Amino acid sequence: MVPLTSPETEKLAGILSSYTPYLTITRAAGLLTDPSLQANTVRLEILVHLATAHCAGHKKPALKQLTSWLNKELGHPLISMLEDPVEDVFVTNVITPEGNRRIFEGIWESNDYFAQTILDILMSQNAPEESDEILISTLALLKLSETVAARVDLKRWHFQESDPKGLIRLPSTTWINKRAQAVTFNRDDLASLEITKKQLKPFLFHDGDKKNLINESTGHSSLERRPIIELGDKLVLALPNAVSPAIRRFALSEFRKMGYLNFFVDALAKYQAHQVENIRLRELKDCTKSLTRPRYLYQI
Repeated sequence: MVPLTSPETEKLAGILSSYTPYLTITRAAGLLTDPSLQANTVRLEILVHLATAHCAGHKKPALKQLTSWLNKELGHPLISMLEDPVEDVFVTNVITPEGNRRIFEGIWESNDYFAQTILDILMSQNAPEESDEILISTLALLKLSETVAARVDLKRWHFQESDPKGLIRLPSTTWINKRAQAVTFNRDDLASLEITKKQLKPFLFHDGDKKNLINESTGHSSLERRPIIELGDKLVLALPNAVSPAIRRFALSEFRKMGYLNFFVDALAKYQAHQVENIRLRELKDCTKSLTRPRYLYQI
């Protein structure tokens, strides 16, 4: 959506090079958990991406700096014009074998639906045994998302008005720090959640990703595919709203590696056909006739 190397981001990238990665990334990431800023997701995501790619110093970003970066450096019309009024809820829900899990919608389309689709296919009776590892890692990431939502006291289906394109006002340093802590997990946190670092490995941002990130764009970046950053002895969910896209890309990538893309295509077709026939067309079912779906030979 937005190139991370452009005339509009060049100045901020230089500024961020003198700031500490941990505090800058966590404080920027924490802003993505505030429903009053949902309409400003484009700017917030760019800030997280740039901080991840460029922060290498010791300065600590205060309220003043964060406000200036979002409004002055990223308030360029070519960036802010991409922001739209909020059209959907801020937090949705997916159902897992371990219980409900809240996920952040951000500005992705139907984050909850597509994550649920992947989960249901992974849990289906015909799923290959090898896909169990995909499910385990997916459930671990969803547990982090649920924990972040709980820490900031966000309920399922939360909706709040938010102003696009305008001035972003951040309430206080205390508020920023609380949200920064909400996206941060230490060893004890993982132990209490019964999550291992190994389970989260597919979603851990790599050292090599940092080099690639500079030449990428938001909407299809390495950070969106692997939204957990390891900083010292802590893990940071840098893009809470990228949990669903990360799960989808991970699952498809693993199915491809294992040679099971054809299984996924077939399972997805059956899954969505069932939804159309038994949910969307339920009231018309007595007046319709089900047809046997032709079997295709997919070459992917």
